[in-house]
Amino acid sequence: MRACRLISLFLLGVWTIAVAADPADPPPPRPLVFFFGGHGATFDDMTAWVVAATTKCGGTFDFMAMGFPPDAGSDFGNPTGTKDGKEIVKKSSKLLNDKYKNQKIIIVGHSSGLAVANATARAVDDPQRIMKIISLDGGNPASIPGVPTDHYSTDNWSNQPYSKIFKGCQPGMCRHFRFVDLNSDPLLMGGDSARDEEHGYYLNGYKNLTAKSINLDWLNSQCVARKLKTGPPQQKKAETDEPVTAS
Repeated sequence: MRACRLISLFLLGVWTIAVAADPADPPPPRPLVFFFGGHGATFDDMTAWVVAATTKCGGTFDFMAMGFPPDAGSDFGNPTGTKDGKEIVKKSSKLLNDKYKNQKIIIVGHSSGLAVANATARAVDDPQRIMKIISLDGGNPASIPGVPTDHYSTDNWSNQPYSKIFKGCQPGMCRHFRFVDLNSDPLLMGGDSARDEEHGYYLNGYKNLTAKSINLDWLNSQCVARKLKTGPPQQKKAETDEPVTAS
């Protein structure tokens, strides 16, 4: 139980007892933003994302990220139907329901990572804790009664005042990844084009993220920076099905 102080106030001839939080009480926990990367997103990619996001906006939000199921391919429809996909949803929902049960959460899916984000959102014990489900060029966010959603795509984002994020992008995957990295390669391509060796989806999609280049505009919030206490997250091996957090 939180400590409090009783304060007596004499207002309009009536004594009123007001309850004020004790100055020593800890502040309420920051909302947790749980980001799910799309096809090809690795543990290292998500480590870079968490470090960049925390450095830029960690005074306002806590951040956690999950890579894409390695055995799911680029299937938008059913990446959670694979062994790795099921394990990721299980681990992610358990974290939200246990370790982070006292925090409000924002669940975000980029590209095909939205399917994993949606499945995780549906497994949250108390949907009222979900502040929003956000789709970043990944299709429709999960429809859960009482839970707000945002759906950004390369089509509707271009109609917004911040369409400048697409400046310099050539047709291909550049715009798709500008939702993550404002400095994504203007020539970034998908498929098997001759340019893939230099500008390919796998090579540059989630690479080179920094606190200056990461796109968090979709949070629609004034960010307060936070310096990492222990440096970048560490893990003995880069397991894609383990979430990344920072302290």
